[in-house]
Amino acid sequence: MIELVYVSRAKQHFEEPQLLELLEQARANNTASGITGLLLYDNKGTFIQALEGNDEQVDSLYEKILQDTRHSNLSRISRRAIETRTFPDWKMGFKLVDLTSLKSASGFSQYMQDQDSVIDSQNAKGLAIELLNYFKHSDNSL
Repeated sequence: MIELVYVSRAKQHFEEPQLLELLEQARANNTASGITGLLLYDNKGTFIQALEGNDEQVDSLYEKILQDTRHSNLSRISRRAIETRTFPDWKMGFKLVDLTSLKSASGFSQYMQDQDSVIDSQNAKGLAIELLNYFKHSDNSL
């Protein structure tokens, strides 16, 4: 079993109906494939997603995501073997990121607020994992 985390930019802004449609489709597909995970969206075009499940299923889904024309600047942050799922009950948990609520999160960074910021992949991995863990334990996650 693996966990794969990636970051991408939406080519256009996602409104609530588009996000709901995306989540409904992801949850149906993930249920059929045995994939669980979490999707974060900052309402400015940045997605961070964690996928976990069977190696072949997760890799196949990631290949489809790479071909999805709604994404740009897609970057895999990590892919690692795991023994247990971080999100075992979430066919696709979702959180709309309110950056003001993140200031109390360990590892908070101004990165997502500053369009000109550039960070190396090692720091990006830390930021993504911190965000995912923060929202996993947040009462506001769906």
